[in-house]
Amino acid sequence: MNLIANALPPFDILDPKQNITSLTESVEKAKQTIDTLAQQPSLSWENLMMPLAAIDEEISRLWGPVSHLHSVCDSENIRPVYEQGVQMMTQWGTWVAGHEGLFKAIQALHGSDSFSDLSQAQQTALTHIIRDFRLAGSDLEGKAKARFAAIKMRQSELSTLFSQHVLDSTQAFTLNITDKTQLAGLPDSAIAAAAQRAQEE
Repeated sequence: MNLIANALPPFDILDPKQNITSLTESVEKAKQTIDTLAQQPSLSWENLMMPLAAIDEEISRLWGPVSHLHSVCDSENIRPVYEQGVQMMTQWGTWVAGHEGLFKAIQALHGSDSFSDLSQAQQTALTHIIRDFRLAGSDLEGKAKARFAAIKMRQSELSTLFSQHVLDSTQAFTLNITDKTQLAGLPDSAIAAAAQRAQEE
C-alpha cells in the first residue's frame, strides 16, 4: 500500500517497522537525487527547489506517522522503532546540511539574475533556507564539521531519552484520594471513571 498517496496516514493498519524500512529506501534514493540536482548546469526554482520539496514531503509522510504514534501511544514495541527512526532522521539532516554541492547550488540560485523573477514568498524561502543551512553547520569544515555532526547526534539521543523518561514518570504517577471533598467540582462521570481505573490498577 502506498502511504504517500494517502491524504492522511492509515493509522489503523500502519506498521511502524514497515515505515522505517520504506524511510530507509527513500533516504537512499533521495541522496542520489540530491547528488544529481546539485550538479545541474542551469538552476531554477522548478528544477532545484521543487524536487527538494517533493523529497521532504515524501520523507515527512513516512516519518511523521511513526513520530506521532510514539507521542500518543508509546509502547515497548514502538519505542525501539522510533529510536531507530530518530537516529536515521538526524543522520539524514546532517547529511543534507553537509552537502557542499547542494548548498552551493542553492546559493547560486539565490545570487542569480533569475532570483528577481521569483515571487516574494520564493525569495524569502530561499533566504531562509540558506540561513538554516548555515545554522546547521554548512559553513564549517574538516574537524569542526565532524564535531558539529557528532554533537547533533548526541543531542538527538539525549532528547529522545529525556522525553521517554518524562513519559515513563508521568505514566507511573498516581494520586490516591480518599476524601471525596477534594473532588468537588468534578463531574460524576469523571469521578466514576477515575474510581474504575483505580480499581483496575
